[in-house]
Amino acid sequence: MPATGLESKLTLAELQRARKIAACIVDGFGSTYLPIFRLLDDAVEDRQAHLALLQKAKDLARSDSTQDRAMAEKKADIGARLSIRRALGQAEAALYVGLGTSKFAALVKDGRMPRPRVLDGRRLWDVDDLDAAFRDLPYEDTPPAHNPWDDE
Repeated sequence: MPATGLESKLTLAELQRARKIAACIVDGFGSTYLPIFRLLDDAVEDRQAHLALLQKAKDLARSDSTQDRAMAEKKADIGARLSIRRALGQAEAALYVGLGTSKFAALVKDGRMPRPRVLDGRRLWDVDDLDAAFRDLPYEDTPPAHNPWDDE
């Protein structure tokens, strides 16, 4: 997950604690607060995956006997921080196209932004779909497309 906002400053333990608190709030006050829980849940999953990739990269770098150890660890650290990904959660997808999550959700609902793909119940937006939808948005000062209902 590209670090976006507060979750980039929190440790995994702090994110897990916030997720537990959000779960209690959802349990006590209903599904109104479910989006907050989902965002925290995504942040925890993404942080865990990031830490696992970082560790794997460091392990691979340590096992490479042909490279200087210090340089290999630096490369592993840099590689783990790169945010090249194929799919984004809703908050990241909204940020990717420069919108807030509620406006992004409205554009998904009205069809101007793509619907998510689903993997094991998790909603993910393909960056290529987001790019295509963004390219299809009109430019400023472009007249709207002709509406056949206006002909009456």
